[in-house]
Amino acid sequence: MISIIVPVYNGEKYLDRCLNAILRQTYRDIEILLVDDGSKDASFDICRRYEKADHRVRVIHRDNGGVSAARNAGLDNAVGQYIQFVDADDYLEPDCCRTLVEAIEESGCDMAVSAFNNVYEQPGGELKTIPIKLPIAGRFETAAYVRQFDVLQGFSPFIGGVWNKMYRREALQASGVRFREDISLHEDSIFNFRFYRHTASICVVNQCLYNYFHELGNMSLSRKKQRELHRLTHLFYSEYKMLFKAYDAYSGCRLLHTEENCYRAYLVCLLSSADRRNPLSHAVLNELKAYYSDAVFMASLPYAQLKNHTDKWLNFLIARRRTVLLALSLYLTNAWHRFGARLPDHRLAEKRMNEH
Repeated sequence: MISIIVPVYNGEKYLDRCLNAILRQTYRDIEILLVDDGSKDASFDICRRYEKADHRVRVIHRDNGGVSAARNAGLDNAVGQYIQFVDADDYLEPDCCRTLVEAIEESGCDMAVSAFNNVYEQPGGELKTIPIKLPIAGRFETAAYVRQFDVLQGFSPFIGGVWNKMYRREALQASGVRFREDISLHEDSIFNFRFYRHTASICVVNQCLYNYFHELGNMSLSRKKQRELHRLTHLFYSEYKMLFKAYDAYSGCRLLHTEENCYRAYLVCLLSSADRRNPLSHAVLNELKAYYSDAVFMASLPYAQLKNHTDKWLNFLIARRRTVLLALSLYLTNAWHRFGARLPDHRLAEKRMNEH
């Protein structure tokens, strides 16, 4: 049996599509755990309607605690041999469950990873589907899979996402890995990074079995997530580097590439911290100073690829801990980016040509 865990929060708009796709699976031995996370719309009523209509559906209602807490509640109540996570606005291909179960059973792996479709909502309601396939396939020892991350850098859901994967429940229980309930971004990546260290092998299925939906106009981070960006970036890269080191695979080009990506991610955090009306407020300056004691960030500075004068200047200010100048420079960089975004196309092209 597969336990399919669906965390639900205010998902009434797409929940029917999601659940109907699960119920139409060609693999019938499933239980569907709908974890209503304190929804304020009609989601709970929709969940109950499906529970009454099909004995395979179970509804768990809880106070709002976030997607991690909802997934953990699903894990606590799951009885299937396998675990699968589906987001309430996404939907499965009809053979998804069968294909992943067969992949795990035939390979003897503890996890199966599948290719997927990015589904973009267009103006007018039509959907644009873009298949995302992997450059690798088959059975891998976990150490070998981790070493493939260089190849997979542009395919981050294959590394971090939980929704295009199936897990052997016994292996999850033995690992003791849980979703961190104190974070609201990268929680699935950190879950996987920790689980990889406890599993022997992984199977990659290069068929698009999951449809990952992108709602029109819903692409930005919430203010809460923006405020937490520094801490979340620190957690992500701490776990990411720890995974490589666990398999003695953190050296050479992999180290250089990861540290450069780490630096760029932190730079986004810095720009977010300084993107306020008063860049010299005590709140902004204290946020920036906190980066100096972040060992993960400071270790990445020597590996930064300084491609232009702005990169070199910001890197210099961070290394020298010139907080006031750094705050002003970040503020002006944000302002310049916004100015560039408002330029007509021909002016923007001219500006970029002049930069090089």
